[in-house]
Amino acid sequence: MGRTGRLTRPQEFKRVFDNGRKIHGRFFAVFVCPNEREESRLGLAISRRSAGNAIRRNLIKRQARQSFRMATGSGSQRVDVVLIAKAIGQTASRAALYQDLTFLWNRVNPC
Repeated sequence: MGRTGRLTRPQEFKRVFDNGRKIHGRFFAVFVCPNEREESRLGLAISRRSAGNAIRRNLIKRQARQSFRMATGSGSQRVDVVLIAKAIGQTASRAALYQDLTFLWNRVNPC
């Protein structure tokens, strides 16, 4: 995922938080806002408090990015998404995290 596929500036995050709709999953919350770009973009808010140590946070980020790439294909709508980890996700297995991410991406981009 290149720089064009990520939210990088605080203003971009703020726009999504202020104008987007919120979707809750078991381990994550997602803010979604339509964009006018050629591709969907992802912003991650994975804190130490919610996800644990650096190894665990990076694992969650990698898994989130990969599942987002797979879910946002060529036929999906173009949105900006901010993914926030909930504290309960610290103890979740990889399979449970992936299942929750898949559920959220399906809610963001319904078929």
